[in-house]
Amino acid sequence: MPNHDLMGHTFKVPERYRKNVNGNDSISYSHMKKIKSELTNKETQNASDQDFLRWIDGELKKAANVMDAPKRIKMETGAAGKKGGGNNYKDTHYKDRKNKNPTAIGGLPDVTTMSLPRNIMNNKVDYVKESLNGEMNKIIYLIEYMNNNKLKLN
Repeated sequence: MPNHDLMGHTFKVPERYRKNVNGNDSISYSHMKKIKSELTNKETQNASDQDFLRWIDGELKKAANVMDAPKRIKMETGAAGKKGGGNNYKDTHYKDRKNKNPTAIGGLPDVTTMSLPRNIMNNKVDYVKESLNGEMNKIIYLIEYMNNNKLKLN
């Protein structure tokens, strides 16, 4: 998927790679993505192809990071974004908010499946399917069972 903020962006090509782009001193983002796709799917790559592909990957990552850093800072500090709905990354669609509580939390986060703590903030967390009340009932049952059968933890 293309990075829409980089559409129309041009990259300056170093002297040693100009032969790969027909002698041009600059290349557009869309052309760079096309060349990257062709080199990646090429069956046999020589050393110059691999070197050129590494340069393309580096330039694309560097350009994407330049666009991503201010958006990520705004997202993590809670600042409003420039896109529709206040999102820094994408225009959000608007739902019928009368029938749903958009601020409701989905339950307790399942900490065993979380990969990053910021997933809670991004609301990309798997939530525990059971309620807190159900968990408490299971704990109470276990305590009563152990007391009735005189079981002790070792």
